[in-house]
Amino acid sequence: MPGWTSLVVIVLLLGGMNLLALGIVAEYVGAAVRMAMGKPLYLITSDPSTGPLYRDVDEADPSVLE
Repeated sequence: MPGWTSLVVIVLLLGGMNLLALGIVAEYVGAAVRMAMGKPLYLITSDPSTGPLYRDVDEADPSVLE
């Protein structure tokens, strides 16, 4: 059967382009779904003012504030 190599190459290239296009559409739809859910990008679970790095301005070293 002559020409089967070129036929297989064409079919594989077209299949690859279809998969690439499907991946691009899936990324777009996934981003739209994530935005539509309304969830925040990150969630603060504690108050930073009570954390280990909190330092009250009144208690701070005066030389640092200058």
